Amino acid sequence: VVPGADVIEPTRDVSRITDFIARVVPSGGTFVGPALERAAGMGRRLHIYLITDAEVSDVEAALHHAVRNRGRMTVFIVTDSVSPTSEWVLRAGVKVVHVTPDGLVRKAYEEVKV
Repeated sequence: VVPGADVIEPTRDVSRITDFIARVVPSGGTFVGPALERAAGMGRRLHIYLITDAEVSDVEAALHHAVRNRGRMTVFIVTDSVSPTSEWVLRAGVKVVHVTPDGLVRKAYEEVKV
């Protein structure tokens, strides 16, 4: 686990993914840069899924990684409404899935099973 962010090792096991998501406890001010760096280092053929409220503490690092991984990164924004401070995700040009908290596991499953 990278300090400040939870990372799941690459897998196609949907039950591992949904179990991992269910155990995540949100706690403000997330630094996603280290997690994205680790994910990017796992291999160029992997697709990166970032689940966040988009209120990250290291916006520039997050934007850099999102732009660099465009085409192989999906960002799930879990929130009731997307705030102006989460514009970095939209500027990155990556696939964004806006999910209300009650629909998270279903949306994640739909994305991963493809």
